[in-house]
Amino acid sequence: MSENKIIIACDSFKGCMTSSEVNATVAEAVRQWHPSDALTTDATSGTTASPEVITLEMSDGGEGMLSAFANALGADMVNMTAHDALMRPIRCSYAMTADTAIIEVAQTVGLQLIEPEQRNPMRTTSWGVGEQVLHALQTVEQEDIEGFKEEVDERPLIDGLATEGQVTKEASSVYESQMVTL
Repeated sequence: MSENKIIIACDSFKGCMTSSEVNATVAEAVRQWHPSDALTTDATSGTTASPEVITLEMSDGGEGMLSAFANALGADMVNMTAHDALMRPIRCSYAMTADTAIIEVAQTVGLQLIEPEQRNPMRTTSWGVGEQVLHALQTVEQEDIEGFKEEVDERPLIDGLATEGQVTKEASSVYESQMVTL
């Protein structure tokens, strides 16, 4: 392994390329860019090697956040159907570790899902985000993870979270952040 490293950590190019795709493209360009200029010589062994190229997914918290967090945490992706900001059914995903649900709000209510002429805060909703939170909690309840289900069941947020799929005002304040530790 080379002592010299090139770290590439790009955000997505909105609507064009994901963070992973941007990183792969830049990494390929770096590897092709004057390879002989990038060679380093190890002082001890006298061998030459190209620098190690490392890519890291990045996100500013919007589109692409889910993928970046899921990869960094080794989380499993969970696919489901929820409602977008106009209450239309939509396929979306969130990620789960043993004790954390990672929810990207843009998956259900992101601007990229709504036609410009439909973008009216008086007619849109974040209901679908609540559906993702509820689904994550129900997923945890179905898991047989010793000690974990009992810990979740004792937390008061479940009592205030959902009644027949409706996220209450009290519970929504618990979920102001995009990453929810269960």
